[in-house]
Amino acid sequence: MGLIVLFGFVMILLASPFGGIPSTLVFLGPLCVVLLIIIVFAILAATGALQRSNLPPPPPIQGPMVPAGTQGPIALSCPNCGAPPVNVDRFGVATCTYCNTRFIVR
Repeated sequence: MGLIVLFGFVMILLASPFGGIPSTLVFLGPLCVVLLIIIVFAILAATGALQRSNLPPPPPIQGPMVPAGTQGPIALSCPNCGAPPVNVDRFGVATCTYCNTRFIVR
């Protein structure tokens, strides 16, 4: 925008009586600025720079992979012999009383 104002100022100086152009053409300076602004906006409109870009819609929000809610108790058994876990420590490790296999209970 500053370049357009500078161009118009130069045109007014050139059209002044001291610039070498007859004083009857003094009105051409501001007219050139207006004409230049119209041309710039016409070029911007022709190239589509003034249009709002059409963005694609955002992707849908995916739901959780597992069903929500509390799940019921899971029947755990020893992976070695199939006996139920009896002794479970505070870390979730159970020891089978039949074959002494240690396994994680969760």
